[in-house]
Amino acid sequence: MFTLKSDSFIQIAMNSGSNDFYKRLNELVAGNETANGQMQEWIIRYSTKNSTSTPGGSDIANQIADAVSKQGTTQTSDGHANGTWAGCGKSIWDDDHSGFYCGTHSGDGYEEVLKPIGVQSFSLSASPKGSGHNGAQTSFEIEVVDSQNNVITPKQSSNGSIYMFSKKYVWSSGVKVRITTHYKDGLNENVGRGACDSVHHGSTTINWGYAPLSECDINGHEFFYTYSFYDAAGNKLSDDSNAVPVKCVADGYCLHCEKTNPGKIDTNPVITDNGTTIKYEFTFAHQDVPAKSRQIRKGSATALSYVYSPSKNSQFLDQTPGMKNFGKTQTKKAQYTGDGNKVQFETYAAGTVSLKSGAIQQGAKKITVSATGENVNFKLMSPKFGTLDEVGLYSSSHGNNTWTFNCNEYSDAQLENAYVIVVMSSRDMNRGGHDIGDWVVCTSTIQFNSITVTY
Repeated sequence: MFTLKSDSFIQIAMNSGSNDFYKRLNELVAGNETANGQMQEWIIRYSTKNSTSTPGGSDIANQIADAVSKQGTTQTSDGHANGTWAGCGKSIWDDDHSGFYCGTHSGDGYEEVLKPIGVQSFSLSASPKGSGHNGAQTSFEIEVVDSQNNVITPKQSSNGSIYMFSKKYVWSSGVKVRITTHYKDGLNENVGRGACDSVHHGSTTINWGYAPLSECDINGHEFFYTYSFYDAAGNKLSDDSNAVPVKCVADGYCLHCEKTNPGKIDTNPVITDNGTTIKYEFTFAHQDVPAKSRQIRKGSATALSYVYSPSKNSQFLDQTPGMKNFGKTQTKKAQYTGDGNKVQFETYAAGTVSLKSGAIQQGAKKITVSATGENVNFKLMSPKFGTLDEVGLYSSSHGNNTWTFNCNEYSDAQLENAYVIVVMSSRDMNRGGHDIGDWVVCTSTIQFNSITVTY
């Protein structure tokens, strides 16, 4: 069993110079549900990203791109299985004339139509054209065959209802539909006034139903990986462990559907000696899994934690204007004099502190953030991937709020130049109800405490 990388696989199919290669490749894997699903996923993703000509062009890539653009819709194609047959050509417009007899006239139309790529269903409709069609009827016979004229669906009668293709044929480029349309028309009675053309025509309309696609179908699954490290004895390492990691297991979860990609293993880390620490980088070679690093301390080195606070490493922190020492307070004070006016007022304090991009290095195990306020919001940000995680905390006493981000949930690429944003606010309100002479104080305070990055 082996796995083909999507680009190289699809380039072979698309650049073969003939659609026959793709047809045979499709037919080869069509009987295997897993292989067929993977191939369709690869082809859709490759074609939509590498299409250069107009959708609907002759090459497979652009036909798939066209199908993606039409996904979930019904497209009408006219002028199929046309038929021409003779009528009686009689007419009479004199109300006093005894009239003429017009029999039933009929004809057939036949056509073999190539099913567009990406179509999962079709229905038929038809009508004769010309005068003399009172009570006109049409019926159909259909037969579905593959590119080698092997019958997929035997010839069957149809009243124009929807026909569904098997899933394995939806993205095939070599499925044909043979359509026979039976046209039946004529006044079929003694005509006192009217006309019947000497020639009748019929035309059939095909309504192609394109398969709906998920974001994963079009762009591929977007897996989010979490990582676990193990020592030589097979024990899973905790975030605080300083043991040597010899294996890393990545479990993937698609952000757009329920598909998982679990149990990807790397046992060959790239080891870098950084003096007091050693970094173990697991690159998951030949797998589409982002790399992940873990650092351990050497010998008797102390715990490897970097604290960013108002008093330590503050040069790596930014604060919004109006904040002093990464905090802010608003206080109001009033005395109730008994003059009938209630003491009603409120205070409000808000501010933002951010840890500059680049302060968090590869191999971080966890990031702990602490701030004081009524409402605090902690965001772990990536310049490339946006918000990695966000949490909002509430303290009715305007006390300390702490949160820890587990870095094992993110790859090295996600944590590259990562930073943290801390948003704080507090509001205090007074509604009166005091004795004469009471001093009423209302205070709102916010304070950034620290961001600790542990390796």
